This record gives sequence, structure tokens and C-alpha cells, in this order.
Amino acid sequence: MQDTFKKYGYSFQIKLIAALFKDRLFLQQISDILNPAFMESEANQWIVETILEYFREFNTLPTLEVMKVKLDDVDGDVLKTTIVDNLKQITKHSDAPDIEFIEKEALDFCKNQTLKSAIMESVNLLQQGEYDSIKDKIDTAMKAGAERDIGHEYNIDIEARFQESTRKTVPTGWSVIDDLMDGGL
Repeated sequence: MQDTFKKYGYSFQIKLIAALFKDRLFLQQISDILNPAFMESEANQWIVETILEYFREFNTLPTLEVMKVKLDDVDGDVLKTTIVDNLKQITKHSDAPDIEFIEKEALDFCKNQTLKSAIMESVNLLQQGEYDSIKDKIDTAMKAGAERDIGHEYNIDIEARFQESTRKTVPTGWSVIDDLMDGGL
């Protein structure tokens, strides 16, 4: 049996989804280990699944406009109404003061579920004597949900690096060197 966020309550789940809409680094970190099935309601499962699909495809946070367009594909008026109501609740909780706590708890929960799943899968591998596969599964599970901030992303804000305001130069006095170094040291 797979655990869910039910033990944390409805408000926790709504704030978690609000964090997914707001915090790109958090979404990037949790996207591989967050299972929509962890959500209690079908509407929240649909919202999380849509956010994850959008993020994987476009590598950016979805907006409410995106959700509105995706909502047209949903069958069932009851589910649509519930999704719209939940999205309204999510927007109300987007600036909740405990979002950081929600993110930490959700990340810990998802990491534990990933580790639990790896351990359960390792039982069969243990019986088969595939010890290297067990090690790989456990290592992968231990790395799941790790921060992915690799530092400076070279392809983002290329032009900002070449702006005069980002670089203060000191002329060397040699015009050839100053021209070559775009103003000096």
C-alpha cells in the first residue's frame, strides 16, 4: 500500500500545489519523485499531473491560463467544477507563510516513499542474488529529490553578461590591450 498526503490534510495539499505553481526550484527538485497518486482527491491528482507534464515539456512553471486550456480536455462536469474550486483555493494560499515548511515536509515524504519503493523492489532482487541491482536501486533512491541547482546557467541571460553595467573595467593604458579586453581589466 502506498502512503498519501491524506495524513497531512486538505490544506497541506492545496498549499503544496500552490508551491508547485510558485517555486520553480522546488518543482524542479520534486518533479521526479512526486506521484500525483499521493494526492487525496482526483481533482488534486489531475492538477499535479498537469503541472508535472507541463514542467517536463516546457521546463517552466505553468500559469492559470495554461490550466484553463488544459481543463477543456477534462471529461465530467463534477471533476471540472472541483478542479476549478481547488484552483481558486490554491491562488488564495499562494502566499501562505508556511510554504517553506510544506515544501520541506512534502520533499521528505516523497523521498521516503521513493526509498520505501526501492527497498520493496530489492526484496525480489535479493532472492535472485542480484546485489549490484540492489545497490543501484538504493543509490538512485537516496539521490532522489536532491537539489539540482548547478549554479550559473550559461544559456540564460546571455546578453546581461555583456552589458556595460555588469562589468567595471580599469584601462591598462595600452589601447590595443584595452580594445582586446573590451575596455581593460
